Amino acid sequence: MAVARPQCLYCGADVSSLVPAARSHGAAAPAALAPPDPRPDRGLVIVARDGADPARLEAALHLSPYEAAQWARRGGFHLYRAVPSADAEAERERITAHGIVAFTFAEADVRAAADPVPVLGGVFDGTALRLRTRAGTVAIVAADILLVVKGPIAREHPVSESLRFPRIATLEPGYRFHVHRHADPRPVEIDPGAFDFGLARAGEGSSLEVAGWIAALTTSSPVDDGFRRLTPALAPVIAPPGASARPEDALRTSASATPAILDNLAQFRFYSAWRGAVERAARLR
Repeated sequence: MAVARPQCLYCGADVSSLVPAARSHGAAAPAALAPPDPRPDRGLVIVARDGADPARLEAALHLSPYEAAQWARRGGFHLYRAVPSADAEAERERITAHGIVAFTFAEADVRAAADPVPVLGGVFDGTALRLRTRAGTVAIVAADILLVVKGPIAREHPVSESLRFPRIATLEPGYRFHVHRHADPRPVEIDPGAFDFGLARAGEGSSLEVAGWIAALTTSSPVDDGFRRLTPALAPVIAPPGASARPEDALRTSASATPAILDNLAQFRFYSAWRGAVERAARLR
């Protein structure tokens, strides 16, 4: 008989320590939940689908003919799997033996790069982005840019357990731009909805204005918007710390342990981190 085991649907981590055990009627609740187990030492295997032959994709990645054709048509890069670090290089060699370009990265390195530098505000002077961060001003010109990753951020309320007062209101989605630079594996993160443009503003929306700035600087740099095709993996929103937090961030978590809002920002940051690692490695090939 198969026994269900609590696992994270996104990364496969064991979350049994975070799930309260079933209790009989009248049993006392546990005082606190134990912290999750440390993340295992893993390597990420990423494949390139641009120009790949569907038959080779089928053989290398154990896909059906239909899936292989769809993968080849979509193109771009794909996070294929996470394996123990000791097996990562052998898995890459197995895939490349079929004529498919593949990369491996330590998951710990990718997660370190998934901690971006948040941008508070700034201006574009026609030549450079001058962005204010907590550490000071960062000036970015076209030659500094390795890659730009952009994508929508889904936001939802948790499913209401109340039948009398169900949540029916929807939340406005967000958007993020990650500017990866040659000199730093951590990208700068621009949230148009929390960006201080100063007194000089164009008459268009904040996302369109930032997109225009990015387009002016990336005429020779790649821009990845593949995140919009991924199914959102939602997690509790974490309000930004310090004085930069917006008033509405206080509403994102209720007084109890139940989160008030869920989003897929962590998923976007992880996608951007491994995508930046691939671009950096591809430039060195």
